[in-house]
Amino acid sequence: MQRFNPGSVLGSRQQVLLPSLLLAAALCVSASLFRRSAGRRKAPYEPSPGRSPPRRQPQDQDLPYPPDALPGARDVETPYGSIRVYEWGPRDGERVLLVPGVSTPVIALGDLGHEMVARGYRVMMFDLFGRGYSDAPNDLAYDTRLFVTQFLLVLASSGVSWTTAPGFHLVGYSLGGGLSVAFTRYFPHLVRSLSLVTPGGLIRRHHVGWLSWLYYNSGLLPERLAKYLVRRRIRPEPKPAHAAGGSDIVAAEGERIVERDGDSNGGPGFNSAAISKTRPHVTVSSVVAWQADCHEGFVMAFMSTIRNAPIYAPQED
Repeated sequence: MQRFNPGSVLGSRQQVLLPSLLLAAALCVSASLFRRSAGRRKAPYEPSPGRSPPRRQPQDQDLPYPPDALPGARDVETPYGSIRVYEWGPRDGERVLLVPGVSTPVIALGDLGHEMVARGYRVMMFDLFGRGYSDAPNDLAYDTRLFVTQFLLVLASSGVSWTTAPGFHLVGYSLGGGLSVAFTRYFPHLVRSLSLVTPGGLIRRHHVGWLSWLYYNSGLLPERLAKYLVRRRIRPEPKPAHAAGGSDIVAAEGERIVERDGDSNGGPGFNSAAISKTRPHVTVSSVVAWQADCHEGFVMAFMSTIRNAPIYAPQED
């Protein structure tokens, strides 16, 4: 007769119960994490400094980009958050839409806007999502689809018709150039002429430095760490202004530059370039630093733009 062995019974029960207990524990932990994440679910967008000014922000008159920097300001409420738009000039003048670059808000194109208005044009310009005084959508990729939609929202916000024949002149700078090409591709009947100034979409990926690849496209870094490193990299050191003219961080993404220059450097004198003749003390570095410090969505928007927007050439050699 086979003897009864209590140890063997207990061992078999343990073999059955242990996986079940581990599974139950894993489910409990997952449920707890899900409840926590649901409880801290992000808002659909990060508000701009104009809507939720941070405590450390200086007074308006001391800002590198004050809310009243350009004429005809309005904040357009949309499902994607608020968009800062400026529009001024003769109501019956030929219409010109100016689109800024990846890093600097539209104040960098203010001098061009004033010059065109002086020549009889009606000008409209806006801060791209996540820049300046425009909110930053949290749950969307910053790709061509998002920005072309922003174009349409801006055009629809005007009290002057921008969509009737013969259309409007479209001027895109840097990233704005690549986005303007995409807009014109889908809505050619709205565009009377297209002008590109150092447009995005021409950079070959093999020109990108290894740090840019690591931070933006490798997937090797946790997102929080990547965001921290990018914030440090794109926040330039302030220097005295020495020359007027806009610049853009995107230049650093496309050139083999010395790594110590960082993403904020598009060549010699980039950081100290003044962005406006009427505000010569305001430099590219001061505007970008203000965004990095005071716009909670800027770094996230910048990273997503580098990853998804028309920065790089669509075809490789």
